[in-house]
Amino acid sequence: MKEARVAICEADVAARTATELTTPVALDLWRDGPSTRSRRDCADIMGVLIDRTPRDSVIAQVERFVQSGRPNQIVTVNVDFLNIAHKDRSFVSLLNAAALAVPDGMPLLWVSRLVGQRLPQRITGTDLLTDCAALAARAGYRIFLLGAAPGVAEAAGRVLEARYPGLQIAGSYAPPEQGDFTVEENARILDLVRATQPDMLFVALGTPKQERWIYENLEALGVPLCVGIGGVFNFITGRVPRAPQAMQRFGLEWLFRLLLEPRRLWRRYLVDDTRALYRAVHYAVRRRATRTHETPAGVGSVVSSPDV
Repeated sequence: MKEARVAICEADVAARTATELTTPVALDLWRDGPSTRSRRDCADIMGVLIDRTPRDSVIAQVERFVQSGRPNQIVTVNVDFLNIAHKDRSFVSLLNAAALAVPDGMPLLWVSRLVGQRLPQRITGTDLLTDCAALAARAGYRIFLLGAAPGVAEAAGRVLEARYPGLQIAGSYAPPEQGDFTVEENARILDLVRATQPDMLFVALGTPKQERWIYENLEALGVPLCVGIGGVFNFITGRVPRAPQAMQRFGLEWLFRLLLEPRRLWRRYLVDDTRALYRAVHYAVRRRATRTHETPAGVGSVVSSPDV
């Protein structure tokens, strides 16, 4: 059974639509009780809490997660997450229950400035995987790669081992892609992962499937660090090219990917994400105006989480 994850805030994030929230959020999250809580500083974007943590500090936190031996989930939030969260409030609760949330997208940084809770930098799933691989190679941690098409995770493991000498890829597996896993397949995956005893698990099943699967199986997996990373294995292996650095810096990676896969991505980027970004900007403007006139002294966007 999952350890308790309790959220106490000015407004119940899970019980209201994200666009209704106009007051700053202060959450208490813990697994082992209030005595183990530590403070987290987050930006609130449509009710989704994103850590205001620079990249080097994220990796320091990752090492603390691994050393703790307790299971932790990191989520890499992008505009698509906000769109899903708008339609499904349970996804907001899932994201806010994560031990750490990083901003994977320049639009989130822009919105955070509007809301007055500036996020320091973009941290993509690729950044997170490569930084963790470098850490694992130095410290002797073991990594398991789960998901993507058959052979892709295995190939990504070989690329990472070549790039980071000493890295131990504990294993890889490409599960069936259609729909939710059967009970038998889920048990098989859990057995495969647990048998290799990894310190870090990277899951490429697509959003929101990967985030939900990690959340639902976090305790059963028992892996200190679990992260959903979408199509990152394809980027690592070169099967899908990444946008030039200039396009990434200006928040145009979506355009590069749209040009590569217009039939698959046009609706997501041109319709769904555009609507989500509009809602996020509207929310940010309302939040900032409300904070200016109504925020009580001492109330902020601080989150408490398990101390590791």
